Amino acid sequence: MIAILGDVHFASLKEYHVKIGEAMISWFSTWKYNNPENELILTGDIVHTAVNGGLVIAMLERFVNASRFAVIHIVPGNHDMKRHENVVQLAYEFLRKRPNVVIYDRDTVATIQGKKVLMLPHYIPQNSHEPPMLEYYSSLYKKYPDTYDLLVGHFLEEKASFGGACVKNLDKLSVKKICLGHLHTRMFPEYIGSMYANKSNEADPTRAAWIFDNAMNCIEDPLPVFCEYLSVEYPEPLPESNAIVPIYTVNNCPTEAQALRQYGPINIRKVIHALNTSTKSSDEIDKASIENFNVVTLFKEFLQTRDTPIDRRVASLCLSLLTEITN
Repeated sequence: MIAILGDVHFASLKEYHVKIGEAMISWFSTWKYNNPENELILTGDIVHTAVNGGLVIAMLERFVNASRFAVIHIVPGNHDMKRHENVVQLAYEFLRKRPNVVIYDRDTVATIQGKKVLMLPHYIPQNSHEPPMLEYYSSLYKKYPDTYDLLVGHFLEEKASFGGACVKNLDKLSVKKICLGHLHTRMFPEYIGSMYANKSNEADPTRAAWIFDNAMNCIEDPLPVFCEYLSVEYPEPLPESNAIVPIYTVNNCPTEAQALRQYGPINIRKVIHALNTSTKSSDEIDKASIENFNVVTLFKEFLQTRDTPIDRRVASLCLSLLTEITN
């Protein structure tokens, strides 16, 4: 069988990222599809940033060491790559030395479990003669006229771009199945989604590994809920969660230290002060206090209190208008 996992995003930006990474490694080491009869494809963004500390490198090595797959095929993502001093670098270049790991730098037709698979990694052009990735991938139907059992890539496809830069003409390729990384939710059927929610607005109960059998039927194997973003009004009790790593936004609390004193060693995403701690009713607020309100500041604080973030374009437009009105 061919097993596919979405964006892994090993990170150590906060302590809870390390806990999530540990949970993914623990699950992966005992996963029922992790056996020598199968091959694994990773759809990119194995790491959260192209430059990583020792903890992330250690987690990545332990993840690969825990593999019993015959081969791990990696389609690099945009988070995995960086151009430094005009040299393009891959965060896990050292994995090329592993005999059972294959990293695809450019579009490649691979044979995996006897199936014809078109691999389309994210890439950074090496020079001015090499075409931009999105432009090049949009014309692939001219280069690859054959029929393929599976396409695996890491990019935005046309209907998932909301008008931005994207790969076009994917439907002109003769492909039986498509599996794309890059988007973190299952908003579109071609996208497998990330292994965990990287942000509070990426909740998705349908996260799963995709397993293709010999007939290329897709079996979705649900993933554990590695993390969940929750809110609590200090000092109310914490809401329940079935996630391995629950992560909290604590509202109406002065400091993170105070939140930890109240709740113990919880995973804190952020602590938000009350917008107005006054106990006065609206009738008691005098005119002078209203005149001293900074509307732009209040709106920014309001944005931080939203459990589901407001679209950045909408928020930016509102801030721009408020600033223009108050100046």
